[in-house]
Amino acid sequence: AGAASLVGALHDGTAMPMAMVITLCGVLAVTIAMTTQRLQRARALQAQA
Repeated sequence: AGAASLVGALHDGTAMPMAMVITLCGVLAVTIAMTTQRLQRARALQAQA
């Protein structure tokens, strides 16, 4: 629902708002995945010590 609202707010008659929202979602997904991976590595190293 949030993405649809954002596209609606940015709507200007072109495909750019949707492309920007898709890009933002992709960047957010990669950021969360990388953060999760770092946290898992840190916990694994902590468990070994």
